[in-house]
Amino acid sequence: MAGIGIIVGAKGRGSNMAALAQRLPDQGHSVSVVVGPKSDAPALALAQSLGLRTAVAAYGDHHAVELLAALEGCELVCLAGYMKLLPGEVLRAFPGRVLNIHPALLPKFGGKGMFGHHVHEAVIEAGESESGCTVHFVSEQYDEGAI
Repeated sequence: MAGIGIIVGAKGRGSNMAALAQRLPDQGHSVSVVVGPKSDAPALALAQSLGLRTAVAAYGDHHAVELLAALEGCELVCLAGYMKLLPGEVLRAFPGRVLNIHPALLPKFGGKGMFGHHVHEAVIEAGESESGCTVHFVSEQYDEGAI
């Protein structure tokens, strides 16, 4: 089974992480680790309740080093509620192997500040007739990687 690392944010409840963890085995994959920025992140608590290994990579000077240590051995990395730009060191360690789930149809409604309710409010305000989510490769800019 291919080992996948999932990076979550500080505040999200972990619904996308849980969905990935529950469905990946059906596709011959497994979650190796769920990494969050603080030990009391709700998504990490959910991951632990699902029996998944968790790790903390605190925001700050050593964030990239801690992420790389936690993700060691992973073949693929998925962001699920991670709201920061991923450090370049991590992207270089996993070239073409970091995916993000964005809650809108990119390239519209992406970029810094476009998360959660902000995305949905922008879609409604723009009068869009449809919406959805996009899975894309992560680059060094918000929501600009290949879909």
